[in-house]
Amino acid sequence: KKQQANAPVPRNFPETSGRIYWVRSLLYHLKHFIDHFEEEENLKKMPEYRKLVKQYNDTGVFLMKFELQVQEKFKNPRIRQIETMIAKPVLKSNNVGELNVNFDPFFYNFLKENEKLCKLDIPLPSVNQFLIKRKNWFYEFKDMVDMMLEKYYKAINGVVPDLKKLFTPHLNKVRSALDPGTADITWTSHDWKEFTDKCLNDVEVFRDLVDRANDIYENRVEKLLESMTRIELYELPSAEPWALDRFLDKVKERCKEGSKELHKKSAMVEDAIEDLIALALEFKPTTEVAESEIGSSIVAKSPRTDEEEERSTRHRKASSVINVKGLDDDLEIPINQPAHLLSVLDRHQIAAVNSAAKEIRKNYSKKVSDKLISLVRATLRVLAKHFNSVVGENPIQETKLDFQDHQECGDIVFVLSTYLNLPDVEVKPSIDEVQNMLNMAGKIIISVTKGVGQWRQIKKKNGKTPGFIPNCESTKEKALYNPMKVEKPLIEEQQSNFYKTVSESKEVTKGYSMLSSCLSGLKLELGHFQSIWEKYSEIWTVDREEFIADMSKSKPKLKHYEEELHKYKMTKSQLSTEKNDFRFGTILISTKDFKKTLEHEIAQWINMLTKAVHVKYKREMDFIIAQITDLDRKLDRPINDLDDIRIIMETQKKIREIEIDLDMKIETVEEAFTLIAKYELQLSKDDTEKVENLQFNWLQLQSKAMDVQILLLTVQEHFQRELITNLEIFQGECDKFVEDYQVNGPMQGGLSPKEASDKLQMFQNHFDALWRKHSSYSVGEDLFGLNHTEQPELNSIKKELNLLQRLYKLYNDVIDSVNGYYNILWQEINVEEINNELMEFGNRCRKLPKGLKEWPAFHALKKTIDDFNDICPLLELMSNKAMKYRHWQRIQGITGHSFDLERAGFALKDIMDAPLLPNKEDIEDVCISALKEKDIEAKLRQVTSEWSLQELSFQVFKNRGELLLRGDTTAETVGQAEDSLMVLGSLLSNRYNAPFKKQIQKWVTDLSNTNEILERWLLVQNMWVYLEAVFVGGDIAKQLPKEAKRFYKIDKSWQKIMTRAHETPGVVNCCVGDEFLRQTLPYLQEQLEMCQKSLTGYLEKKRLMFPRFFFVSDPALLEILGQASDSHTIQSHLLSIFDNTASVKFHDQDYNKILSIISAEGEIVHLERPVRAEGSVEIWLNALLQASQEAIHCIIRQAFHFINDNQFDLLEFVTKFQAQIGIL
Repeated sequence: KKQQANAPVPRNFPETSGRIYWVRSLLYHLKHFIDHFEEEENLKKMPEYRKLVKQYNDTGVFLMKFELQVQEKFKNPRIRQIETMIAKPVLKSNNVGELNVNFDPFFYNFLKENEKLCKLDIPLPSVNQFLIKRKNWFYEFKDMVDMMLEKYYKAINGVVPDLKKLFTPHLNKVRSALDPGTADITWTSHDWKEFTDKCLNDVEVFRDLVDRANDIYENRVEKLLESMTRIELYELPSAEPWALDRFLDKVKERCKEGSKELHKKSAMVEDAIEDLIALALEFKPTTEVAESEIGSSIVAKSPRTDEEEERSTRHRKASSVINVKGLDDDLEIPINQPAHLLSVLDRHQIAAVNSAAKEIRKNYSKKVSDKLISLVRATLRVLAKHFNSVVGENPIQETKLDFQDHQECGDIVFVLSTYLNLPDVEVKPSIDEVQNMLNMAGKIIISVTKGVGQWRQIKKKNGKTPGFIPNCESTKEKALYNPMKVEKPLIEEQQSNFYKTVSESKEVTKGYSMLSSCLSGLKLELGHFQSIWEKYSEIWTVDREEFIADMSKSKPKLKHYEEELHKYKMTKSQLSTEKNDFRFGTILISTKDFKKTLEHEIAQWINMLTKAVHVKYKREMDFIIAQITDLDRKLDRPINDLDDIRIIMETQKKIREIEIDLDMKIETVEEAFTLIAKYELQLSKDDTEKVENLQFNWLQLQSKAMDVQILLLTVQEHFQRELITNLEIFQGECDKFVEDYQVNGPMQGGLSPKEASDKLQMFQNHFDALWRKHSSYSVGEDLFGLNHTEQPELNSIKKELNLLQRLYKLYNDVIDSVNGYYNILWQEINVEEINNELMEFGNRCRKLPKGLKEWPAFHALKKTIDDFNDICPLLELMSNKAMKYRHWQRIQGITGHSFDLERAGFALKDIMDAPLLPNKEDIEDVCISALKEKDIEAKLRQVTSEWSLQELSFQVFKNRGELLLRGDTTAETVGQAEDSLMVLGSLLSNRYNAPFKKQIQKWVTDLSNTNEILERWLLVQNMWVYLEAVFVGGDIAKQLPKEAKRFYKIDKSWQKIMTRAHETPGVVNCCVGDEFLRQTLPYLQEQLEMCQKSLTGYLEKKRLMFPRFFFVSDPALLEILGQASDSHTIQSHLLSIFDNTASVKFHDQDYNKILSIISAEGEIVHLERPVRAEGSVEIWLNALLQASQEAIHCIIRQAFHFINDNQFDLLEFVTKFQAQIGIL
């Protein structure tokens, strides 16, 4: 009783049969116990037996009643319910559009119940008995549908995600084959086998299409794309290191081959994608698939006739109610062979495939670009990492440079040699050169993509070959399209390539940046490497000659030289312990040659220092020898007069004074030559003999001095008497000279400067002779101890003569210099040099003693200097190169003096003959005007030369050739013309412009016209470019035929203008050489303005028809109208037209059917009625606006009813409706 509501059901039993089986099993077990009790007589006699039997009977009755209730409940009529269950379509779609088998679980359970109840011998209604008989029908039907869906989902899941959109029309066709299963085919349909076989066949055909597409995709797309990233664009040495040029040549060679290989692979990928597109457009099922067996019990037959189809349709309609008789018919059902379902696509499906084809081309062109970026980036990073390994791993280590040992140097790429670049230690090639080489290699690697052509869909679309030249009227126009002859580049550049995309990508830029800075760490390590040699820097940083010269000036002792020599000897010993090679990652720096250079430098130092010792002490030795020789010669002098005695006595005195010092010097010289011999400087035989004899000669001189001293004591008295007699005679000569000087000397009044100068020279000579005698006798008096005889008059005359010599020497110098100036040729005159000399004379004149400034010679001197100083500025102006013949003619008119400048000997004296100082101001005006005219001529020449080189620059317009002026360079030319006009305007207003006025006026006119024509040219060009996009192709030209015809003529005239500009590239010559441009450009401007006016009216008309076009700019509106034939191009302009309508959703198969609108935030509003985007764009945009408004109104109504519901849930409302509806 407790379990009757929830009775335990045995395994594999439905609920009803399970309950009955459970009841019967309970009853069976109870009966088993009762039967056992009946067999036992003892148990029967027990008083509880009757009670037990009664309980058994009660329980049995209850269980039987329960079974009858269950049976009655199951046997209740369920005809309608069963009809409903088996009348359902065999397939159903869930919320996300997935198909599932629509077999009611209750019906499946019902079939199992009938089967089990029949086995339990329970009487069943006839319907139930019939269903038991037909259960295999339903099971087979369900199994076939399950298998069909399994294969269907397996086929669609086998489509590569990237190809799903391309094969969507085919997928939709397969899905449409399954659509009858969601509506017409029910579980009672007789033609279910025909339906399932048709669907299975279509799925097999689709699977064959998918397999073929996947095969192309995997083997011809993915593998090729993957192989592109494995192409090596560089090569590193495996054994011996390379030179930079060889590494670069290897990179060039690899890149050249890699470029060709990449281009080939890209073309193969493109061909594979095109094959996939062609497969999607033109697929026909293979015979194998068309004839494949769908199942072992299926027999394919020919397609049904129209009558059979009609009968089948009538049968499907009648089968919505269970037809027992129909179900009782023979189970063999004919199957129709499906037609070529996927072989024919309608135009909308073709349009959808074409749209997907564009997208897949774009995507896989992008993938090729990504693979190229990946390849280039990986190559750059590998190189950067390879050369960046110099930092942090083994900063400095010694490596034996054995190129035969692959293990030690196999990864060494470059060997750099150390060399001395005063004052630094550097490597060759330098790190900057290696870095520049790597940078160049990086650029070459990136330029590989120049040889990989962009995909050809654009070319196919244009239908033109790469060398296509439009039809031109003349050879001049054809010349615009002739390619330039250029040197064949390393990479064969394709006309349209991936270079710009790859080179501007962040990954490649970052990789190139890493490569271009990969040796920055080596520079830091190189600083440490250089610091090793800093201790030797004195060898090369100190100038040897300068050091030795400075050392010699400081008068060093021998020990200083010895210390320096010992220092360099120890340095040489230390240098030999330094390493020969230093390794930095993949770069080896060799120092063998550098060490040899340093050893040579040290040897030079030792040699120079030894030579300095030799020079110094050889000079010392020569001086000692010369000193000894001179003293010896003086001691050998015969004694004839007082001078001889004086000389000998002075010599003996000197010997006594230098005796100790000379002994020390001789010892030092001997030690110096011993040091020289120690450091292996080759000495001459003469020097060796001199050093060996030096001490011996000195001892001999000392002995001779003692002998001469004894001789002097014998002759002293005789020479003393002779000195006293000569002093009396000298006094008379002095008195006579003083008297003559005072009477007839240069100080005599009335003498001219010239006469006074001559007398000064005569008396100076006489005075010098007397003064020499006076000096000799004074020495004799000192020798014999006599009192000195004073001569005061002679001393006074000496002072006067010195002053007179200063004055008259300066006077003579000035006179000689001025006379020399007059003879200088006019073409060679240097006024600045004359000014400097006169300035020096003036300074000397001012420094004369005050007493001399009263003498006539001083006044004459000062006047000469001042007169020439006054005329020098004028001469400087007249000698300027700006002076022309016309200026000299004016000066001749002012001075009245003729100047024959063409004469060969024309000199300064010919100029000085003219009255220059009286006409100084007028002559200065002429000279200044010459300078101003020279400046004007220079500026004018600069303008003319600048514009003679100025040429027009052109740029290519689309694929029509160079039909445009370069905007940037032409704007610069206009600005340059304005600058030149400002310069010419200032020249025109200058009062010194008379000789050039006509030329200046002509240039002002030409440049003004040129400037005006260039500005108009650019204006016309902008209008032409703007209208060319409108009237050449597109839909607008068809709607404005008159304006299109006018623009065709304008286009022809524009081509003629540009052809003429190419023939005459000079700016000024092209613009003002004739009246062609002056007349043609205004006419073209007028015609273009008419076209633009008509176009503006056309746009205004469109805006009036669809006022929301007022929100769109003219260029955007022209783009919309020009592409009106393709409704999908409106997507990018929707935000400008509508408020927050970012895009619209088109039907997958119907190309021009709009189903919904989507906001910028991704919210979707489904239209109540789809809009056909066909015809004039303003018409269907109006329809879209109305449909959008209707859809919004409908949503608002739904929201209103939802809010008024008693069970209103705010969160559900927010999630179900758009945000704007919630705000409303």
